[in-house]
Amino acid sequence: GSGTGDFDIKLNGIDITPDRTFSHISNTAGLPYFSAFKDVTQQILTTGNGDYFLSELDVSAFLIPGQTYCGNATNFAGWAIVVIYENPALPVNQLNVYDGLQGVPSAVTISLDNLNVIDNAGAKIGFVAWEGDRSIANNETLRINGILVGNPPLNPANNAFNGTNSFTGSDTLYNMDLDVYDVQGYINVGDQQAEISLTSNQDVVMINTVVTKLNSQFPDATIAIDNVQTQCNSREI
Repeated sequence: GSGTGDFDIKLNGIDITPDRTFSHISNTAGLPYFSAFKDVTQQILTTGNGDYFLSELDVSAFLIPGQTYCGNATNFAGWAIVVIYENPALPVNQLNVYDGLQGVPSAVTISLDNLNVIDNAGAKIGFVAWEGDRSIANNETLRINGILVGNPPLNPANNAFNGTNSFTGSDTLYNMDLDVYDVQGYINVGDQQAEISLTSNQDVVMINTVVTKLNSQFPDATIAIDNVQTQCNSREI
């Protein structure tokens, strides 16, 4: 969200203390943005299917006169739960989750390492991003390994982050993006890393989470928490 952060929040009434926090200073207006990461696996396993409600996330303190994030003095804040699940009936895949906070304009490059591309068939990459505006398409591009990526009509090549959800087809997320792209033609067998490049000449876009799904063949499932690398049976990210 906007500002230096509100980290005293609750998920379904349970206090949440972040495992990691991140900050970013806009290189256009010099204003701060924040994000945080919390592993809530045990709470999700205990609660199971149902509704989840996050409360007490408040950025009103950052509505400072003369320091507005938008011309109408509105701030933004949001949250998301990324779920990685195992389905023994599906082929073994390597899932990598990268969490942090990087933003544009005007350009940013994110290097993804710890990849192990054995077969690029069905390879996907997904994003949780914030502040993308549907009406602003000023050189807002996404490239993977130097190749321009698009998924029209939902994600045009010149407006990659525009408040859409690739899973549901919604175009009314209003400044949040949950996008997934097929990247079989953008990576090669044997690759151990990939490079994501973003440009924007106007719209402020915050990249919060990146997930990659690759077809790999490993004998056992492994999970690491920091810069999570997960190998499990799953078709979707």
